[in-house]
Amino acid sequence: MSRLSEFCSLPRNLRLQLLRSLSVVGFVRVGLLVVKVSTLSRALNKAARWQESLHPAVRTKDLLWTIRASGRVVPGALCLPQCLAAQFLLAQRGIATEVRIGVVRRDRQLAAHAWLESCEGSVCFDPGDQGRYTALQPMGRTSDHLTTSRPLAEETHTRSTRK
Repeated sequence: MSRLSEFCSLPRNLRLQLLRSLSVVGFVRVGLLVVKVSTLSRALNKAARWQESLHPAVRTKDLLWTIRASGRVVPGALCLPQCLAAQFLLAQRGIATEVRIGVVRRDRQLAAHAWLESCEGSVCFDPGDQGRYTALQPMGRTSDHLTTSRPLAEETHTRSTRK
């Protein structure tokens, strides 16, 4: 089945969310090429304050799926662009998250990975051995401006975090 026929077979609300996620992931990917991560993160957090009432009604699990699917289509949209895009879209739903970046030494080189954390666990956009990464200081918390700190739904793929 081609990508276009797969897309057309999705329910309308999921197609709309996929298009929205694709545009946000693409915007974030281009944004990371032109500005620093911290600048882009702050701008996205400010923009997320204006909650959209017209976002498609999809489950959190499906929203995260659309981010992952968009990451497979947008060149270079690995874990960090997906995390920033998801944080933005989740913040518009009132779900507080925090971008975490971790590092690990592999063959005398440092490798980095980004993931989202919420009060219930973490969401990884490039599944693998996330547990091997040593987390650096948190960046880009959205809970500062949210009136409620709703947890990610249990329907998402979450993993307990170590404290």
